[in-house]
Amino acid sequence: MNLLLTLFLSAYYGVPFLTLYPGARQTGMGGAFCAVADDAYATLYNPSGLAFQKSLDVGFEYNSIPWFETTRNWNFVSVIPIYQNLSLGLFSSGVYSKWEDIFENYSTIEDFTFGLSVGHSFFDFLGVGINLKYINSSYYYTGYPHGPIIYRITGRSFAADIGILAEYHFSYGNLSVGLAAQNIGPKVSYYSGYEETLPLYFRGGFSYIFTAKEISKQEHEGWLKERLKETWRVIIAYDANKVKDEMVSHSFGLELCPIPILVFRLGYFLAPASLEENRREGWTKGLGIDLKYFRIDISNDDPFFYLKQNRLRYSFSVNIGEPIFPKNGLLGR
Repeated sequence: MNLLLTLFLSAYYGVPFLTLYPGARQTGMGGAFCAVADDAYATLYNPSGLAFQKSLDVGFEYNSIPWFETTRNWNFVSVIPIYQNLSLGLFSSGVYSKWEDIFENYSTIEDFTFGLSVGHSFFDFLGVGINLKYINSSYYYTGYPHGPIIYRITGRSFAADIGILAEYHFSYGNLSVGLAAQNIGPKVSYYSGYEETLPLYFRGGFSYIFTAKEISKQEHEGWLKERLKETWRVIIAYDANKVKDEMVSHSFGLELCPIPILVFRLGYFLAPASLEENRREGWTKGLGIDLKYFRIDISNDDPFFYLKQNRLRYSFSVNIGEPIFPKNGLLGR
């Protein structure tokens, strides 16, 4: 049985794609994003990050996974500010894989989830968030590549993610601490009566964000200087991640934006395992082009997978920003 079958059909929990690390920006930082959570991908890491976002942000990612040659993964995320302290999010992600066995039968896996996020802030420093999502898992095979489906197994479930994010602002930066629990819900129930447990996922971490705007208090310096102050930043982040019954993995991330437009990222990912061959460890790298209203992120994240392959990931995002959505939100206070 190949690795893909082992991951999807022999796992002690169902729909393991829910444990993937989405986003090229996030994986370029080693997956350390629980306490950063400052863009639409917060919906998939820590929904409480939506509470502090004041602009419409939409992101999309479509890429291959080195589990098998025909495996594809996609993510759609969005944040919609409603009030000064309330934002909504819409998200969806999934995985598609097709392979041929030794009998020339073609098997296919289609797993996906979609849902709604809500983030609300209290006292300007504390945010809470929740995701409500629908989960679908399907496995079927055909006798030849485009032949009729011989049989299909489909399971469904619902789940919730909850998160909390605390921010402390001081003269030289912003310190954040985040916690999130994901995939809290009933087992995936299949028509045959078979059930699989959802992968209960815990994330926790902290981040330190230092920007030029934090130390420059002068006003009305012109568009270029204001843009430099807004974009120049350093982010240092750490996450501890744990799927139920697995060992804790560690994510270390660094993001540096020395000039407008260009962003550099470096990360380190460590996932110990009881069996040495299942241990995953290594550096991740990333590059971003930030045009304020449009972003392109690229990363290499092969340490996240059991099969060591150099793999590039791409994410595309659009941020409408405050010119349309003012600081107090879409509907005002």
